[in-house]
Amino acid sequence: MAQRFPQFVLTRDPGALLVWRGIVEPIPGTRFEITATMPARYPYEAPELRVERPRLRAEVPHLYANGTLCIHKQNWDPMRGTVASVIPLASAWLVGYLAWLRTGQAF
Repeated sequence: MAQRFPQFVLTRDPGALLVWRGIVEPIPGTRFEITATMPARYPYEAPELRVERPRLRAEVPHLYANGTLCIHKQNWDPMRGTVASVIPLASAWLVGYLAWLRTGQAF
């Protein structure tokens, strides 16, 4: 993770789960602070991705009820997946979000 995304810092949340926090810029000039929380069953469960700043619009599509990004977790392979492999998925989700803000078309 440190090699691919040096802008991310590893912390712990209050529940003692490991959380990577950092900035992504899916489109030049658009910066988002995101977190990737490693669940207790990691690597057998995919990390949960959340946008911390700026706040997402409340009615955004493809967001779980708990505020995490709707990324297709059924494709998670614990033998190949890492936290570093899901950060690009968050960036792709954010590109769709930015397009949705401009057009109103669901992504």
